[in-house]
Amino acid sequence: MTNIIKRMYNFGIGRIIKSYDFIIPLVLAIIGGFTFFDRLTPLGIRQQFLSDIILASISITTIVLAGFAIVISLTEKELEKALKKYNIYDNIIFTFEYTTILSILTFIFSLITKYIFYSKISYYINLWLLMYLIACLIQL
Repeated sequence: MTNIIKRMYNFGIGRIIKSYDFIIPLVLAIIGGFTFFDRLTPLGIRQQFLSDIILASISITTIVLAGFAIVISLTEKELEKALKKYNIYDNIIFTFEYTTILSILTFIFSLITKYIFYSKISYYINLWLLMYLIACLIQL
């Protein structure tokens, strides 16, 4: 766990928060929460959408882990040394780790929202997490 914290520090928390991947889904979720979107989607559709978010987040986790395994297995030793020399290797690894952790977080939060505690705010947080997760996946 300390390796990922070190990689996050090297990658830059500000870089994550200031990225378009983070800001655009956040703005869309906030606009959706304060506009008419709530009136367009009845509770049954929102509950089904939470089930879809659960399935999508687990699917994205498997895709990211498979991609990570491919990248690690195809990287030659000389290339790996050169990437480590310029701290590029850690940024690549962190991107995969971050996306995996984000998809697991989305899965857990969606389960909690669907089966334990449902509220309008938690629904829009789930919506933001899904859009942010898809944006992070596109970044890979």
